[in-house]
Order: sequence, then C-alpha cells, then structure tokens
Amino acid sequence: MILALVLLSLIAAAEEAKQPYIDQQLMEMEAKNPPPTAPAVAGDTPYLEQLRTNAEKEEAKKPPEDRLTQGSYIEQLRRETPDDFKTPEPAGDSQSWLEKERAHLGQEKVESPIADLAAGKTRTQIKPEDLNTKNAFGLRLNAYATRGFTAEGSNHAFSDVYTSSWYPEFVLFYERQLVNSQTWGSIGLGVTAGFGLFEGQGLFSFDLNKPFPSGGTFGLTSRTHFTFVSVPVFFGASYRMNFLKYVRPYAQAMAGGLGAVEARNDGLPLRFGYGIAVAASAGLNFLLNWLDPQSSFELHDLVGVNRYYLTADFTLQIPVFGMIRYSNVALSAAMTYEF
Repeated sequence: MILALVLLSLIAAAEEAKQPYIDQQLMEMEAKNPPPTAPAVAGDTPYLEQLRTNAEKEEAKKPPEDRLTQGSYIEQLRRETPDDFKTPEPAGDSQSWLEKERAHLGQEKVESPIADLAAGKTRTQIKPEDLNTKNAFGLRLNAYATRGFTAEGSNHAFSDVYTSSWYPEFVLFYERQLVNSQTWGSIGLGVTAGFGLFEGQGLFSFDLNKPFPSGGTFGLTSRTHFTFVSVPVFFGASYRMNFLKYVRPYAQAMAGGLGAVEARNDGLPLRFGYGIAVAASAGLNFLLNWLDPQSSFELHDLVGVNRYYLTADFTLQIPVFGMIRYSNVALSAAMTYEF
C-alpha cells in the first residue's frame, strides 16, 4: 500500500515536469500583476458618460464666473448674442431680405439711358435729349467766306494774291454752360480757336516792259509762291435756346484776336502780324439722337455725350485795330456735342 502511494507521487511529479517553461513564466507574471478591472458603475450607464456626468455636477458647484464654457464656439455665440442668429421674418411681398437690405443701404443714382433700359423702361419712355448737360464742344468747317484781309504797307488786296474761292478753315470751339434749363435753354461762356491755310502767287506793283525787240510786258504775276497761315482766337458768351425739340437756335457774341504769319519761297524772311476784332454768330442745331437711339445710348455710356447735332452757323467778324484788319462773313457747317 505504501509502495503504491509512492508510485503515484512520482507519476504526478513527472507530469508537472512536462509543463513548458514559458507557460510557467506567464502564470507567475499574471499572479504578480493582475489585469485592471473597470470600476463598478451603477446600472447600465457607460463609464465615459458617468465621468462626464460627475464633471458637470462638480462644475455646477462652482461660481458662474469660474465655470468652463460648455458647447461649441457657435453655441456660445448663440447664447451671448441671440439677436444675431434670429431668422428674418418673411416679408409680405416677393422682395427678399437681401434685396430689402440693399434698398435700405441705398445706391447712388446714375443717370444713364442704358441703366433705364435695364430697369425695364422702354425706348419710347427714355429721352436722351432731355438729359442735363454742362458742356458743349465741336468742330466747324467754313463752307463760304469773304475774307476781307487788309495789311499795313500792302499794295494789293488779299484776294488778289490768294485767289482761290475756297481754303480750308477749321474752328474748334468749347462752351461751359453756366445756366441750363430744359425749358428756357442754356447760357454759357466759350472759346474758339481756328486755323486757316492760304496759298497764292506774288504780284508786282508795276507791270514792266520787256526789252526790245521782244516787246510786251512781264505782267504783274511773279514766280514767288506765298503761304499765309491765320490763327484766330475768340472769347465770349452764348445762348442756346431750347424751345424746339429737334431744332435749337443759338447766338454768340465774342471778341478776340487774329495772329498770322506769311512765308515765301524766294528766301526772304517770314512776316508776322496780328489784329483785334469782334464777332457775332447765329445758327441752328439739328438734333441727331433720334436717327439712331441705340448709338446715342452707347455714345452716352462710353464718353458721356448726351446730345449731338449737325450745326449750320453764320458768323460776322468786324476788325477793330491792328497790323492786320480782318473782316469776314462766313457760312460754316459743324458737329456739336453736349455732355
């Protein structure tokens, strides 16, 4: 019996000797460092939820000024400025809130036919010729002129040397309208600056006889070619009537001077002169906007021109004093622009 017990003890010891070494080490480590266990939580509430609940309870015990901000940044703004997050109430009409805000802020009113078209007006409701103007300018070309030049020390009339019936004479003019009424018209101050170019052959003072035996005379016309340049500049006042819609009369009274230079091709020096004169003008402006309204709108938006005219002008010029006395009666055609 004793022998049998000894034998069983030896067999058990042999079985223990078969356990791997690593398993033994793991068992020893687990025995020394048992795994952490979750703290006991009442009911079925998750652990993180319980931590947050406890933190909120602790935070509630603190004074308001010491409490931490709860929620996101947007939520904090909603609590601090609730009026800024109110949804605007819908208006009774179809106008949106953004459109009302724009109307509340206001916009600068721009006088423009194109803007009127965009606002829904029809072309029959828009009258470009009724837009206010403050300035007028244009270019005038003489169609007919008498040109009564008289110079000191000259033995011949101007028309004897410069015999052509037409020479190019251009006049640029500008007017500042000080008073402007759609009913009574405009009153303004203006300036004109012209340029004239004339050419002709010189004349002898005496007709000399040719030597014998050819006989006859040399004639009064020389081989010397002359070029005469005039630059008249005048200042004055004007009145533009507005009684009629498509035809607008005007009148001007001006005073100024004429500068001139004469050159010749025979090597002699240039000759200079000046004269003082007064002038009066009258004419008719024929409105052209109605011919092409679309072009009128585009011209206004591009360069600010409100009205443009074909102008017929009559000018009378009377000399006062100076080295050159220049009297003239001229008929001119012009293009006039108001802006």
